[in-house]
Amino acid sequence: MSRPKDAERTKEVKEKIAEIAINLFIKKGYDKSSINEIIKKSNTNKGTFYHYFSSKEDLINFLGKQIVSEMVPLIDKIAENPNLNALEKLKKCFNSIKAFKFKNHKKMILLGKIMYKEENLKFRYHINNIIIELYVPIFAKIISQGKKEKTLKVNDPEDTAEIMFRFASVMGEMLVPLIIDGKFKVKNIKLFLERAKSYKKILKQILGIDEKGFNIFNFNEKIIKKMFYLK
Repeated sequence: MSRPKDAERTKEVKEKIAEIAINLFIKKGYDKSSINEIIKKSNTNKGTFYHYFSSKEDLINFLGKQIVSEMVPLIDKIAENPNLNALEKLKKCFNSIKAFKFKNHKKMILLGKIMYKEENLKFRYHINNIIIELYVPIFAKIISQGKKEKTLKVNDPEDTAEIMFRFASVMGEMLVPLIIDGKFKVKNIKLFLERAKSYKKILKQILGIDEKGFNIFNFNEKIIKKMFYLK
């Protein structure tokens, strides 16, 4: 059994290597950043690196889980709340995710810069799979509850949850010009907001929600500008 100090040391070293890797991925791209460069810049050695990470892909998984998993306890707590119905849980979960991203927008922008560079397709693939792995089981429970309550008309809750997040990744693609270049004109913001409305309609169809007044989440121009330091 590892001692608390050993666990703390492990965490520190892994996070240090991860931070160096993130900066390299942004500067050079995932494929062009070598393990040797990561080792050199983090002032470690091959033995230390391979003690914590079996490969660059293993490092990617750690990076993704480190960022994405921070939101998991928030939505899991909502999913397990016996006093909420499924529609209430869905709305609270989406709002919690949005609030978390807003609070940690610097970290999210950093992740986006890595994910959406053309040369980092493999990294984006890993991150999207991590999101599916961590989020789908939680949302599947909520959707299953909604199916029993007959407020959600779905066949397979797990498949529905996965489709829901696959569509969400498309929404991320729409923010690429802003994330990569920091250039997002008013017309682009309005276009994104229109597409967000369309996504909400599609999401309600995927979940089989008939309640007309039910609003899953909100985006507006002010929120987007504040997140990306636009005036």
